[in-house]
Amino acid sequence: MTNNVVWVVVAFLTLHCMSQSHNGDRAWGPEIENFRLSIQTTKPSFACNEPIYLSITFKNTGSTAGDIVTRRIPEIDYPAIVLLPSASWIPFRQRAPLTDEGRKRTDRKLIFSVVNFPLPAGGERVSDLELSRIYDMRWPGEYSVTVSTEILNKARKGNQMLPSNTLRIEVEACKP
Repeated sequence: MTNNVVWVVVAFLTLHCMSQSHNGDRAWGPEIENFRLSIQTTKPSFACNEPIYLSITFKNTGSTAGDIVTRRIPEIDYPAIVLLPSASWIPFRQRAPLTDEGRKRTDRKLIFSVVNFPLPAGGERVSDLELSRIYDMRWPGEYSVTVSTEILNKARKGNQMLPSNTLRIEVEACKP
């Protein structure tokens, strides 16, 4: 493959992974080791202090069952990157801070057990997460959200991260 073809493929995958989904057709992150990850909300915009729920779907796209590992705590199974709203001229975005509840819920000391179970071919596992309870999302503007999870990399005999699509969520300013 030539370098130009490789860059076209990388650009396509990047754009595909940045797709949106708000209670419609599900957008997906890249397929890795026959698995895909998707996040969506019920709508693209939320009022000040309105709870923001994230639906996370983990899918086996392979033709055989695949083993997945879960701790049964969505905040730990699917760590999120929530980027704060910022002006377009700023070259980077800061991460949203954890709330007090978020610091408690993402503490890896909570892991009492890890469960390994097969996900059948084409099977999906759905988890829900109240994102605004874990991350401080009180500033108005557009947030950028992705989650990821660890999967087994069979070729390298280790774990690797499986990212979701990127979701943009608008939070409206509080009315006085």
